[in-house]
This record gives sequence, structure tokens and C-alpha cells, in this order.
Amino acid sequence: MKHSPQARLLVSTLAAAITMAIAWSIMHAPTRMPASTEATSSRSKAALRPQPETTPAKPATHKPSANLSIAIDQIEQTLPTLGLRGQIRAEHALSGYQFAWIVSDGDKIVEGTAAGPVPTMNAGDTFDIKIQITPAPLSKNPVVLHVYQLINGEPRGVIAQWNFPSNRAAEHDRTDEKTTPLPDGLVQ
Repeated sequence: MKHSPQARLLVSTLAAAITMAIAWSIMHAPTRMPASTEATSSRSKAALRPQPETTPAKPATHKPSANLSIAIDQIEQTLPTLGLRGQIRAEHALSGYQFAWIVSDGDKIVEGTAAGPVPTMNAGDTFDIKIQITPAPLSKNPVVLHVYQLINGEPRGVIAQWNFPSNRAAEHDRTDEKTTPLPDGLVQ
């Protein structure tokens, strides 16, 4: 009985797929312990456990977040601008770090630097970064300060977040022209 070329191709493809599936299942099968080891002591169980495969060591990289802490404080509040201060505190000696303020599209940084380098710092040193922003009306998105170091081309670091007051919408809806006390000491 003669088979068509399409049928031979189909059979060859299926045979190759089955062979690869069997090889994969053998290579990735979980290692199981024989049932007879259940009655052995815990010390011998530990000796019988399969050891994890070792991989070549990657270059050591430190975790930047363990080296510093950051916080954001509100400083000046005169409408329409809002002053914020980011404070970086070095827990260990730091060098090669950068910072970036992240604000919503409607918010504008009107004074201060949006991003830049953090100077070399010794343990216990602090560094203040001040900005003035003009928030968009009823802006709800937080203002974020990201302090990071590039490791293997990826930014690794810590962030701090400042949230707008939750009752800001009610204050904005007032129509009187008088000076109205706003949350967190804001004045009109």
C-alpha cells in the first residue's frame, strides 16, 4: 500500500512531536523518593533528598533599597502652587544614584528639578530635593519620588508617594470668593 507524500509528512511530524514530548517530560519530571524511605530517620531523609542543580554564580549586586530611605513632606502651600520636599537618608555610603519626580500629566513642576543625580553620601547623611508644582484641578493621582540606581540597565531603588487630600473636591466646589482654609494648611 502506497502512502501519499502528505501522509508521510504527517506521520513524520507526529513522530517527532511525540519524541520531543517524551524527552521533555523525562527532563522535567519531578524527582520522587522511593516509598521505602518513609520509615527512615529525618537525617537520612535529608541525605537522600535530591540536591538542586547548581548554576553559575551571577555577579553580586547589592539591593539599593537597603541603602537608603526616602520621604515626601509638604512644605509651602500657596494656591495655585504646592511645595513638596523629598528627603533622602543614606543608611550606608551611596554613590551613583539618581532621582526622578513623577507627576500626573495635568500637574506641572514650576520650580525645582524633575530629575537628576543624587550626590555621593555617607551613612547618616540626608539630601533634600524641593519642587513646586501646580496641580491640575481635582488631581487625584499621587506625586511620586523615585530614587534609584541603574543595575544591568534597569532602575532599581525605592519610591515615596504623596497623595492629595481626599476632601479636595469639596473645597474646590465652593463658589464663595473669600479666603477659605483648605486641608493641610493650604490658603487661597
